[in-house]
Amino acid sequence: MSEVRTLYALPAKAFQALSGPGADPSKGAVAHARFQGSADALLFLLDKILISDEDTEILVNAIFYPDAFIGEAQDIDFSNWNAAHFEALGDAIEEGLHYQSPDVVAQIRDLLHTLDEVQVEDAYDAEELNENDIYPGEWTDDLKEGKLYNMLHLVNDFLVLKELMEKAYKHDCYIVCQ
Repeated sequence: MSEVRTLYALPAKAFQALSGPGADPSKGAVAHARFQGSADALLFLLDKILISDEDTEILVNAIFYPDAFIGEAQDIDFSNWNAAHFEALGDAIEEGLHYQSPDVVAQIRDLLHTLDEVQVEDAYDAEELNENDIYPGEWTDDLKEGKLYNMLHLVNDFLVLKELMEKAYKHDCYIVCQ
């Protein structure tokens, strides 16, 4: 089994056409990127490189796990809230389309713009990733071409992420994360 996160850069018009669960963010996307098994490792390395304040940590985590979402939870009437609503809220949050606004995209882009692949290479430590149970827990120092879960995999995905955020920033896009 593999953890895959896909990010879609959508201009405002395409984003506004999304209607929540079941909506297809690939329609109208100006760019997208697929991260197979590397999302949590990238977040771990970015946190490690930046060694920063809580606001920066929240911003880094928002790359793959944004708080904002489109979905049914926005329709829940909190004035009549009771314990039975917790499950419905959890389901709506889980099934909703999570996204970053163009303002958050700009902040992430600015943050990534200060970093380069050498910093990611230097921060990579397979043993540390495995000891911290970073998915998939099979990180390696083996640099054979085509091998996943190694330093080259993370450096490549870092560059893909950086390029996607740059493109989204230039087109004033939202990023939808699945």
